[in-house]
Amino acid sequence: MTNHELLTAISDMMDEKLDKKLDEKLDRILDDKLDRILDTKLDAKFDEKLAPVHLKLDGLENRMDGLEVQIKTTEKVLCNEIRQSEHLVLSEVERVHMILDKHMKDTELHAARHTA
Repeated sequence: MTNHELLTAISDMMDEKLDKKLDEKLDRILDDKLDRILDTKLDAKFDEKLAPVHLKLDGLENRMDGLEVQIKTTEKVLCNEIRQSEHLVLSEVERVHMILDKHMKDTELHAARHTA
């Protein structure tokens, strides 16, 4: 084999190796880009499909917030009503005690009179 043929053979082998490396590198780059494109498109499709679910969840969160406020308001109203009722009951108990004390001190009130 002549030097020229040997150099041509070596050059061809190097070209093959370079082509393989370039092909591998291009394949990796294309795969990465394709993956990113697919991920982006899939994310967009998922977001599109999930949008109604997110709206429903937002609506439920708003309703829960409204119910929480309503429950707290109702709790305050009920506490105030209970305090008023307790105050009325205690006032009535105090009034009854005062009447009983008054009757106990004055033995002539409501004393049964015997008529013979």
